[in-house]
Amino acid sequence: MVELLLHPVACVPVAWALLLAAPPTPPATAAPPPVLQDLPLDEAIATSAREGRILVVKGTAVWCGPCKRMDQTTWREPAVVEWFEAKGLAIPLDVDAHPQDAQRLAIRAMPTLVAFRDGAEVDRVVGYQSGEAMLAWLASVERGETAEKRLAARRTAPRTGPGALSMQERLELADEVAQLGDLDGAAEEYAWLWQNMLRHEPAMVGVRSSFMAASMTRLAARHAPARGRFRGLRDATAVRLQETRHRAEWRLDWIVLNGVIDDPQATLAWFEAAVDDPAEAASIRRADFLIRPLLESTDRWRALGHLERDPLGRLANDRRQLQTTLRMLEGMPTAADPEMAERMAAELREAQFRGFRMNAARLHASLLAADRPDEAARVAAEALRIEPRDPQAMAAEIVRIAIAAQVASPDLRPLLDPRPLVAEEGAPPPSDPQGDALREQRRLAALADLD
Repeated sequence: MVELLLHPVACVPVAWALLLAAPPTPPATAAPPPVLQDLPLDEAIATSAREGRILVVKGTAVWCGPCKRMDQTTWREPAVVEWFEAKGLAIPLDVDAHPQDAQRLAIRAMPTLVAFRDGAEVDRVVGYQSGEAMLAWLASVERGETAEKRLAARRTAPRTGPGALSMQERLELADEVAQLGDLDGAAEEYAWLWQNMLRHEPAMVGVRSSFMAASMTRLAARHAPARGRFRGLRDATAVRLQETRHRAEWRLDWIVLNGVIDDPQATLAWFEAAVDDPAEAASIRRADFLIRPLLESTDRWRALGHLERDPLGRLANDRRQLQTTLRMLEGMPTAADPEMAERMAAELREAQFRGFRMNAARLHASLLAADRPDEAARVAAEALRIEPRDPQAMAAEIVRIAIAAQVASPDLRPLLDPRPLVAEEGAPPPSDPQGDALREQRRLAALADLD
């Protein structure tokens, strides 16, 4: 499934991660599958109702990798084609070309398959469907077993004991409840999971603080009663912290829930009071991955600098992450649309290099702001040494961020030496043909700002 909004996962947007994870597919076919008929939505609904056929509307987009894979495989499988010839009608709906129809059908992710019977929607599924999965779903539509009915049956399963769903299954159920529009029911499911998940499956701790918290955040933004319910969970956690205020796992829960209800100021206020308290060190370490983005987004440079325990280690880790991502992108993929895939790969490579330089420059600036100039100098030197492709761009970024953080000084002028720095041996040159001129422009501007 490709959502309309992209989420970072190991520095690679979800759309690309899904494309990389996909099994190999046949070469892209220019012509759409013959089973998909080119009809307007209203005409297709009327035609299917008149002929007594089941209509399937395929929500798609030209950039949707899973949609293209279905075009090459699922929609061409003989059994699927035979079913539609006998009983159905299928049409594509490009969400970018027809945004009003996409909004009317509430299509938020691709691919989405929406089934109509007698002119009314009866069911939908989201995500890549194999031929076997498609036929099973169509059979359930024929029997009148809608997703809503299937979901209702699953919701009657006990939460504990024999017959209970696993915590992962319960989380998937909560997501489906939200997707089908029962927002109060979804809030109830998420609240129960928040309070009970780790009692039953402690290994779900990472999922609870990331994927589930993200689902709760989206629900809270859409539905005020859900936000109030989650605020109650946050406040109850705060009461527990008053009793044992240095319990690191409860502090992490409290910070996650602050994010869910969009109350970052509560986290920032706590951090500013706790940063110099040795008794809170464990809580700060445990919540580092949540605190750091808040400090960065609010330009709290000094606090960021105090948070750094191993600056060179962080820089090395960023470099390893960059190398891992670049390896993932090398020669990938030939599936779906090769030209589009290579264009996406090139854009992502550029984004990874820019991100690496920005992170190194922010690390350097935060150390200067925290009165750690010697460590800042070592970070700058190491960043220039390990910059895999364009050390001059790294130097310019270090100066630019230092100026933005108001920690720049004339001591940084040597970084802007016009003589080109030597990139790592074997590294590809920057792909921007105007890069040299742009870097010179930035160098001169940065020099002027330093004077």
